[in-house]
Amino acid sequence: MAIKPELIKAKGVASFPQMPRFEVVAHPELYFPSGVNGDPTVASVDKGQKINEYIIEQNEELVKTLKQ
Repeated sequence: MAIKPELIKAKGVASFPQMPRFEVVAHPELYFPSGVNGDPTVASVDKGQKINEYIIEQNEELVKTLKQ
């Protein structure tokens, strides 16, 4: 919603698939057939912007740490 709002067609449907012990899996489509993990109906542009800002900040910190 925050990056490409024109791609949002509907609020979506909540999906809480059963995950294996480790969340990095070879074929995630087997666990996320709907492409959703969680409840997309509570998503908002504001939440998306905050998440994006957090991810950018964390990546900046990682780069700074790696440069040392």
